[in-house]
Amino acid sequence: MPYAADDRVSKGPIDGGVPISEEKYNEARAHVLADEDNMVKVHGGNMILTTKPAKIDGHEEPVWQNGGWYHAPIEEEPKTIQELADDKHREIDTARADAFKAGTAYTFPDGTADHIQIRPEDKSNLLAIAMEARELKAADETGQVIEFRSAANKTYWLTPDQAITMTNAALDGVKAIYKKSWDLKDEVNASLDAGDREGIEAISW
Repeated sequence: MPYAADDRVSKGPIDGGVPISEEKYNEARAHVLADEDNMVKVHGGNMILTTKPAKIDGHEEPVWQNGGWYHAPIEEEPKTIQELADDKHREIDTARADAFKAGTAYTFPDGTADHIQIRPEDKSNLLAIAMEARELKAADETGQVIEFRSAANKTYWLTPDQAITMTNAALDGVKAIYKKSWDLKDEVNASLDAGDREGIEAISW
C-alpha cells in the first residue's frame, strides 16, 4: 500500500506516513512533478497537495505549519534612541517646510481671509515689498499702489502702510515657525539626553 508523508510519497510504509490509495499516490506524483513549488503534506491523518506560496515582503520564507502556510514577519532590530532622535529632527524639518509652504494666515484690508506664502524663496519678495513700501511712505504716497499676490493667487493692491503691516506679519510668521521648530528640536535633544524614547516619539508638530 502506498504512503504519504511531508514532502514525499512511497509505495511502502515510511516514518510519519499515512496510507493512501494507488490513485492518490499517482495524483501526488503528478502534482509534485508539475511544478517545483508543488508539495505533498500530511495533516490530521490526510494527505494534502499544496503549492508553496511566494515570499511576502517584510516576511520570512513561508513555512508549512498546522495544515497551512505561515508567513512569519521579519523581526526588525529596534532603532537606537539616537536614530529615533535623528528621525524626529527630520520630521520636524519636513513639518517646518510644509508650514512655510502653507503660509501665514492674514486678513487683507478688503476683509478677505487669505494666506501669505513664506517659503525661503518668498522671503526676498517680501523684503523687496517692505523696502518699496517704506520708500513710498517716505515720499508721502498714500494710494494703493503696491501689488501683492497671495497664496490663493489673488492680487491685492495695498497702500505703503498696508504693505508694511502685511510684510511685518509675514516675517513674524516666519520667526514663529522657526521658533516652533527650534523649541521642538530642543525637546527632542532633552529627551535624548534623558534616554527617554517615549518622550521623543510623543513629540509632534
